[in-house]
Amino acid sequence: SCNSLPSQIDLIEQQVVNAAISVVGPSVLCGGNSITLASSYSSGNSWSTGETTDTIYVSSEGTYTLSVASACNTSTDDFIATDATVVAAFTANPLNGAEPLSVIVTDESQNADQCNWLINDVASSIVSGASLELMMGEYVITHICTNTAGCADTLSRTIQVISDKVDVQIPNSFTPNGDGMNEQFKVKSMGITQLKAVVFNRWGNKVAEFEGVTAGWDGTSDNGLSPDGVYFYIINTTDVLNQENTYKGSVTLLR
Repeated sequence: SCNSLPSQIDLIEQQVVNAAISVVGPSVLCGGNSITLASSYSSGNSWSTGETTDTIYVSSEGTYTLSVASACNTSTDDFIATDATVVAAFTANPLNGAEPLSVIVTDESQNADQCNWLINDVASSIVSGASLELMMGEYVITHICTNTAGCADTLSRTIQVISDKVDVQIPNSFTPNGDGMNEQFKVKSMGITQLKAVVFNRWGNKVAEFEGVTAGWDGTSDNGLSPDGVYFYIINTTDVLNQENTYKGSVTLLR
């Protein structure tokens, strides 16, 4: 007639976990980007990087392991991050000179499966190591490289080709009177890369100097407006052939 007290055991069913890493966005490293790795579980995550979030960002090559633990089991998954960065590289020698200019373009790209060339945004069939003949003008050579992993890179270089003709024209007078015509004593030149001029009055005192192929003298000095009269100049130039010349003469200032 005696009965024991009832006894109860509660059984809780736990989930068996199966760790799985998914990639959100790019699956390879390209030129400094990061790869987003996500776990299918919101908790219980442990990454080989030490992080415990459900998402991590990796930016270097290597193997990354995810461990997911539950009361029933622990499961792991691995992801191998690969750096597939493309480097679009080339040399162009020389980058400037007088026409006709022979330029050697050499492809030095890295990790590329395909590269295309553009000259001033127009497709070109440049051959690496071959001579490219250019006439006067500015040329922007662009190298576009890609690979099957989806990485890409672009590099551009500018080549300046100038005329080999050299011409210097120095006026014998100028009229800085504010009418907008012939206001400066200015040298007209072709093929000149450097120019420096010094102007003296009749007593040999320096009244002005200017430098550069587009510079000139406006008829003023430290004392204000220079008076009408004859002035003397010494002009030194360097041309595209790296030859130096000196020009001496006189110019008349008329207001």
